[in-house]
Amino acid sequence: MTSFAAIQKTIKDGDITLWRPTGMFGRAICAGSGSQYAHAGMLVWIQQPFKKWRLCSMDMIRGTGGVMQPLDRMVERWPGTIDVYQANPGKRLPKWDGDNAAGYFMDHFLGLEYGMDAVRVVARTQIPILRWLFRVDHNDEAIADGPPFCSHAVAAASYQGGGVDPVPNRSPAFTWPGDLANSTFYELLHEELTP
Repeated sequence: MTSFAAIQKTIKDGDITLWRPTGMFGRAICAGSGSQYAHAGMLVWIQQPFKKWRLCSMDMIRGTGGVMQPLDRMVERWPGTIDVYQANPGKRLPKWDGDNAAGYFMDHFLGLEYGMDAVRVVARTQIPILRWLFRVDHNDEAIADGPPFCSHAVAAASYQGGGVDPVPNRSPAFTWPGDLANSTFYELLHEELTP
């Protein structure tokens, strides 16, 4: 476990959170995608009054939609379930722009409803028998109709805003949280955050 207070200064705009499941919906996502992660969010530093900065997470949450919340409060509520992954470790890709990725998420996804229809579309590519009929879209440039789900929004913001496709040859609309964890573009930075 990692103390959030001790590590928050190491986190940059455009880094991501990946969450272990906390309920039935999350466990279903993990089972369907073959991953330990059920949710993804993107991190951003927000300047508050009196020049204080606060680390926030931007998320697409089922039943709520696109929201931004202080990460410290989320860690207090769900200790030990959140991991932080660093985008572009070692600055291997100079074209990566974490500030712009976070700005894209903020401008395009906050306030939207959660993309439950998008989840259904991608889920049928994982269900036995149905996956023979419905294929994963490998077109990176494909733009999905309607609002996104969590990892879809993270992948789209990283690609469209940050300039790097975190999961090449897979449409952002077909990107699961586990795909982000397995991407070479992200590296585990801090595990199981606690207050």
